[in-house]
Amino acid sequence: MEEKYKILIVDDEEALVLFLAKLLSQESPDYEIRTAYNGEDAIKMLEGFSPDCILQDIKLPDISGIEVLKAAKALDEDVQVIMMTAFASIETSIDAVKMGAYDYILKPFKAEQIKMVVKNALTKRRLLRENKRLLEDLKRANKELQIAHEKLKIAKAEVDKELEEKLKILSELHKISDSLNEELDFEKICGGVIEGAQKIFSVQDVALLFNQEESPDNLVVKYLNGFDGLMESGMNLDFYHPFFNKLKDQRTPQIIEYQEGEIKEICIGLLQTSKMEPFGTFMIGNRNNTESFAKKMELFDTYLNTISIALQNSILLDTLERSYVDSLLALVKAQEAKDRSIKGHSSRIARMSHVMGRRLGLSEKELKILRYAALLHDIGKIGIREYILEKPAELNKEEYEKIKEHIDIGIEIIKPLKFLREAIPIIRHHHENYDGTGYPDGLSGEDIPLGARILAICDVYDSITNERVYSNKLTKEEAINFLKKYSGTKFDPFILEKFIKVIGHEGA
Repeated sequence: MEEKYKILIVDDEEALVLFLAKLLSQESPDYEIRTAYNGEDAIKMLEGFSPDCILQDIKLPDISGIEVLKAAKALDEDVQVIMMTAFASIETSIDAVKMGAYDYILKPFKAEQIKMVVKNALTKRRLLRENKRLLEDLKRANKELQIAHEKLKIAKAEVDKELEEKLKILSELHKISDSLNEELDFEKICGGVIEGAQKIFSVQDVALLFNQEESPDNLVVKYLNGFDGLMESGMNLDFYHPFFNKLKDQRTPQIIEYQEGEIKEICIGLLQTSKMEPFGTFMIGNRNNTESFAKKMELFDTYLNTISIALQNSILLDTLERSYVDSLLALVKAQEAKDRSIKGHSSRIARMSHVMGRRLGLSEKELKILRYAALLHDIGKIGIREYILEKPAELNKEEYEKIKEHIDIGIEIIKPLKFLREAIPIIRHHHENYDGTGYPDGLSGEDIPLGARILAICDVYDSITNERVYSNKLTKEEAINFLKKYSGTKFDPFILEKFIKVIGHEGA
């Protein structure tokens, strides 16, 4: 054992006391044994000896063992008292246990029994002492925690305002990030980047510069707000210009200081792909003399990464879309190559439809969808027999029904491409008539999608102003007169009127 245990043996039978003292001394060298033969002597020894365990008879010659128990517990509530008793006093022993005695043992007893009960009593004593030490340590730790808590409260009060401002900025950053990641239109993303930077960094000077495809070392200022006198939209900058040297070498955001002018600092960072390849730069200007961008570098880096991902996703999507469309256009061009009279037809009506869409106030996204629809409106003809497409005479009923199938064939070809799904209604309904006599669904008026009504006019105009196997081409005047004949029946009269003004103005 690592520590000494003090044991007091109290009994008026001298032989028993000596036997117990010898027995316990032999049991462990860590036991320090004292003896007493009456209650008064035992009580006198308590204060100086401070026993860990008392082994005592319940019936003593002078006072009751219960009195010794009370005195011992008054001095040390954790002292372990074992009552020795004859059968006749067992009830008194049970009462003693209720008053705090550890246990009682009946006389006569075996040596092993005594050794075991003393050992268990001392184990309990040790555990109680350890628990008290732990409680003291806990109280001390709690006090230290209270002091630390008070310090934290003071520190918290000092940074609350700063944290609140940061949370507000992070919340705004989260909203902007979600908005940018949900948007795929490049123009809208760039506008969102400029607006978001102005909110988050409380600045008015923001710029986006992008590497030119044909010359990656040249940067062009594409989107700009502010920076008057320093740069302007469309300006070309050499990536090897000293302005970009440190940025190019270290690839981390940099602060450039200006001694003169309204803008005191410019914070600039590289827009990079997931492979860390630069595709542009982003910069903000600071007109505030009191607060440097140095405190906002971590936020700037986070915002830079966020916008890099959003912009790169849009660029990749646009590249992927163009790749798919180019593949589909190869089918269209293959079809047009078989008939010189329709060569370039899809490209021409795509240009006309785009001009008309702008005149009618379509958004950039709607114009893009209309252009795709115009380019691919006849892709389904790849599945129509050539003798029908190239027949110089009027089609019979069976042939006419057959050629109408190119609508469904075309839709089946482009339907798997999610980004073209909004073009499907335009392609499907570009043969509908304004009065409801067209195909495939007999839609009329404004139930026909706007894009389909635009495409219908452009499609017919291009067809009648170019040589076809089944008809001679018309002059522009003849074509306009032809279209006017079907105003309100085949064509939307409002769109047709706009179209006639456009081709008259632009010399189509």
